Amino acid sequence: MCLKACIGYPGDVVVAKATFKSPVVGTILFTQLKSNSYSDVSIFVNLAYGKSSTTATHGHNWHIHAYPIRTETDDDANRCWSTGAHWNPFNINISDSSYTRNCRPDNPFACEIGDLTGKQTTLSVVPDVGKIQAKYFFTDLTSWVNGTESMIGRSVVIHGAGGAPSRMACVNVTPNASQNHFQVLHYYQPII
Repeated sequence: MCLKACIGYPGDVVVAKATFKSPVVGTILFTQLKSNSYSDVSIFVNLAYGKSSTTATHGHNWHIHAYPIRTETDDDANRCWSTGAHWNPFNINISDSSYTRNCRPDNPFACEIGDLTGKQTTLSVVPDVGKIQAKYFFTDLTSWVNGTESMIGRSVVIHGAGGAPSRMACVNVTPNASQNHFQVLHYYQPII
């Protein structure tokens, strides 16, 4: 994995992942400096539909939800509802009409921590993994992978196309490999 060498992290990083298997397949990686749980989080998204016959869809809201999935049964149509509401540790008032006006990419501190759509943008899901239309790279200023209140142990939910509230896919956010709680990637200085 080329995260530190390619992106240029100035130290060891912690990586969490959300690996989707159906109906969406692919991975979302969340990367943050190990030494600073308040540093920016890099988010790399690579998602597609598992069936190549599926038509591309757009405008999918996506969020980190407060709880993990309570059942791992892939055919359980209601498994995404066990994830609860969006991750909102600072109790941002979302019932106020000003929330949708104020929560936006240029004002992420007005958003719930888990509102990735509000802080970034909606997602498109295409029929084939690896297509450029299905890859995204974001920088998140307000969430954290590292520390006691991290996103690890929560879940990512992708909602229906066109801003629909239905929950079409969900997975738990887990540490990326390794027998301890996270994989540390070592930084190597480039040779000049």
